[in-house]
Amino acid sequence: MIDRSEVVKMAALSKLELGEEEIAHHQDTLGQILDYIKTLDDVDTTGVQPTIHPIHLELLLREDVVDGVLSREDVLKNAPQSQNGKFAVPKMIGDT
Repeated sequence: MIDRSEVVKMAALSKLELGEEEIAHHQDTLGQILDYIKTLDDVDTTGVQPTIHPIHLELLLREDVVDGVLSREDVLKNAPQSQNGKFAVPKMIGDT
């Protein structure tokens, strides 16, 4: 079971405001998910080689070709906000 304080912390990190009922619901749901994931510990993986992808994939690389260049003004003309010739974005990291 996941602790209530962990749900509250995850909600704060995710910038979510949860009521008591929602906290209890997510505490139960996340606990069930974590319990299900723990069942993977019972799987015998002796002799199984770790893989990145189950299917062999071959990277098809191509040469980068510059095809036209936009001016800084053209790039920024549709930006909601710009400052000093750069995109201006709101601060996303808070004191949480």
